[in-house]
Amino acid sequence: MRNNFLRKDLLAAAILLWGPMATAWGQVPSNDAVVLVQGVVLGMHGPEQARLARQAITGIPEVRMVRVCPDSRNLFIHAVPEHQLTEAGLNALLVGAGVQVRCLRQLEAGQDFIRIDATTCAGPAPGQVNTVE
Repeated sequence: MRNNFLRKDLLAAAILLWGPMATAWGQVPSNDAVVLVQGVVLGMHGPEQARLARQAITGIPEVRMVRVCPDSRNLFIHAVPEHQLTEAGLNALLVGAGVQVRCLRQLEAGQDFIRIDATTCAGPAPGQVNTVE
């Protein structure tokens, strides 16, 4: 009987302590705390290069999330509003992956990611389907 009380006390203590510790260790910022940055990755020939590029960019402190799509060669970044991301800075990081970033831009508030073309830095023509997979 005494063991049951001890287990319940330990469980209650763990639950009470875990909430504040989890928040302090890895609080994920809300969507309001990030801006969307988009670009095109040149020289990518497959998923391995996409993975290497993602890993390199993920190491930047201002970056919260990165996706490099090997099919569309588009780069999608969630960054803190005060980020200092530039094409030159990202390209210096990506030398090891053998790729370069082009057409880097920060999207306006409320604007969605669109698939952009590497040669024109533009989205799809009116009437074309635009899906980001």
